[in-house]
Amino acid sequence: MRQRIAAAWAVVRRTAATGTFLALTIALACTLFGAGAIVRAVELYDGDVWLWSSPVGQLARTDAHDGRIDLVTDVPESAGNRVEVIQTDDHLILHDLDTGRMTALDLGEMAFSGRLDLGTDRKHSVFLHGEHGVVVDRSAGEVRAIDPTTLTATGEVLKLPAPLEGGAFDADGVLWLGVPSQGTVAAVRFAEGTAKADGAVGVADPADDIALTVREQGPLVVNRSDNTIVEVRDGVTAEIESPVALADAVVPPSTSGPLVAVTVPDADALLTLAGPHDGAEITVIDAGDVGPAAAVPYEGRVYLPGENGVVRVFDAAGGEAEPLEVPGAEGPLDLEVREGHLFVNDPDSGAALVVGPSGEGTEVEKYDDPPGPGGGAADGSDGTGSGTGEAPHGTGQETPPGQEAPDPGQEESPRPQDEEQGAEEPTRPPAPPDLDPGTEPEDGIEPVLPEPTGPASPPWPGADPAAPTTGTVDPVRAPTGGTPAGGEVTPLPGAPVPVTASAGADGVTVTWQPAHSPAAPVTGYIVSWDGGSTTVDGTQHSVVVDGLRDGVPYRFQVRAVNVHGHGNAAASEPVVSGEQPPPPPTDVAVEATGTTTAVLTWTAVPGAHDYVVSGESAHGHVAAVRSTTDTEIELAGLEPGGTYTFTVAARSGGGAQSTAVPAPAVTLPLLDPPENVWFAFSDTGDAYVYWTPVDGAAGYEVVPADDSLDPREIAAGESVEVNGRQYQSIIYGTPGLGCHSFTVRAVDAAGTASRPSEPSTTECTGRRLRSPDGAGHRPTG
Repeated sequence: MRQRIAAAWAVVRRTAATGTFLALTIALACTLFGAGAIVRAVELYDGDVWLWSSPVGQLARTDAHDGRIDLVTDVPESAGNRVEVIQTDDHLILHDLDTGRMTALDLGEMAFSGRLDLGTDRKHSVFLHGEHGVVVDRSAGEVRAIDPTTLTATGEVLKLPAPLEGGAFDADGVLWLGVPSQGTVAAVRFAEGTAKADGAVGVADPADDIALTVREQGPLVVNRSDNTIVEVRDGVTAEIESPVALADAVVPPSTSGPLVAVTVPDADALLTLAGPHDGAEITVIDAGDVGPAAAVPYEGRVYLPGENGVVRVFDAAGGEAEPLEVPGAEGPLDLEVREGHLFVNDPDSGAALVVGPSGEGTEVEKYDDPPGPGGGAADGSDGTGSGTGEAPHGTGQETPPGQEAPDPGQEESPRPQDEEQGAEEPTRPPAPPDLDPGTEPEDGIEPVLPEPTGPASPPWPGADPAAPTTGTVDPVRAPTGGTPAGGEVTPLPGAPVPVTASAGADGVTVTWQPAHSPAAPVTGYIVSWDGGSTTVDGTQHSVVVDGLRDGVPYRFQVRAVNVHGHGNAAASEPVVSGEQPPPPPTDVAVEATGTTTAVLTWTAVPGAHDYVVSGESAHGHVAAVRSTTDTEIELAGLEPGGTYTFTVAARSGGGAQSTAVPAPAVTLPLLDPPENVWFAFSDTGDAYVYWTPVDGAAGYEVVPADDSLDPREIAAGESVEVNGRQYQSIIYGTPGLGCHSFTVRAVDAAGTASRPSEPSTTECTGRRLRSPDGAGHRPTG
């Protein structure tokens, strides 16, 4: 520890000009003391944006003013995946589009604080504004408010006509969503943790194809069906006709500033306008070779992402300027205006660019080690170049003559602001009884890591398989991780998020999710709180902490450990020991809603602040612990065909938890239900039923809506083509007089049926056989 202090202090002394001394001191505090120091550092930063790097699974905090990386954090479980970063000054959420997992990062604690599994259908969008978070299921038309720190669902679900298009917040905190089926845009406000409809404005004919971008004043809608552009301000619409067909037009989700840009790939054109409400005409820019990505306006210019790391630049009048280049870019570029700057990020490499108001770009090296947490060298050295005569990476300076690192044991003079404020150490509750002697983090000393049980098997990519690892632990980097040299995925474990803390008669039970650690087995978990810590075996995912002081809020952090060190922390919500728990829930029921999803319901409990839901399959697959304020929760990310047992417990505002009540075991289907079910009557009165084939289905069950009629079964066979689409089909027979509809289940080889399909439309006897597009066709089965 003394060596780390001396080395880090030397860096500060070498690099600190007057204007940068405070920031570097903060970085030093973060490096030495981890998350607690980061709390104070984050409060002083402004203009920072987090950028994603997929190959290494890493977030890099970037200064908008100079493009420097000052903090990195590893998310190894999302390495190689497409991830959306949703961020405000106070909150950050990662949405892994390949796994459907949402993860929240508490920017105050610098710990992962929440997890939500949404499924991999990419039908969900996540939005943030101030203290409000929201998840939108576009295909179901559902809008759900969430706590942006814990991702806990709050309030009731708001239902809108599905499907929904686009979405973003305006400057007044109104979330605007397109509702194509109604030809409207819907306004959603948030109050008391609940999403509430705030009216809808007509902008198109029902079922028109629309695209939506949201400006500070409200939404602007591009109508691809009738080639018009409509803007809404204060509930009033203004419309302008486009001189170019808009059939494939695209716009960014949100637009900052007075200029709007519309990209029209078919016409190889960009449209710029101030907006229909401002009365300005549309300027058509004949850009040539316009790709599918949306152009982004910024400070009077239009930036169009191209190929090979090139961003084309146009002025509002249509003139093309020198393009911007992102050296080292390897994939499609993401463009976003934040903090008064344009950020150009290549998530498939370590390359990025920050563009200022003048239009000048500054390169960002996302793989460079930052000066703060995560900045340690990959080889475990202190990163100062000690013993080489070289300055540390990124300083470009050597130690000036006569300026040597002070003795780390020497006490520093108090800072002037400390003397003025007369700050005293706050009174803390007495430490609880020692659960694991020797692991408490004393002042300036990190918790003792558990002894590794063996070498990594296999080592992380690029490691020497023969390198000895038994009996030693690699030097531990700062809690927020960092990327080894060359931009490799960290060998450290991921954060064991979510962490749940619930108070009971025996103490506080802390539970966490197994950490992602492909480079080496997890050998232990460090559980820490204000006043103590304990270390448990890597196969253990909960611990009971007793001896805490009643009435005092505690927040618990958990870090996973492998032979390479400890990874990022995951944090619980605050919990108060000694409260009385509410009664347990009743009428707990569960229903499988898909191959990987289920819905759990229960009756509300008086006095319950929220509910804690957990589950496990018969094969040991653990569903992430979830909490919600509602009496219904949808669980995603489950194993197809798995048999699960879920439990629900009521919890007080201070974290006191009732007995967990189990729901009956539920088995998920292996197959999805058939889609596009339709039918019609033939001239003889027979019902011909059609549906889209399901991969892996051995057969199908066709069920009439009329309970007096029997279901019919059919083996999977050759499909029939109707209007260019393939269908399975059956001649059900004559169902009799009246109006009828059908549902269809897919059945696997073991005889397990899927959920029923959506019902077909209702048809009545006497109508001639027709396809969905009006062409007659006879089934083959």
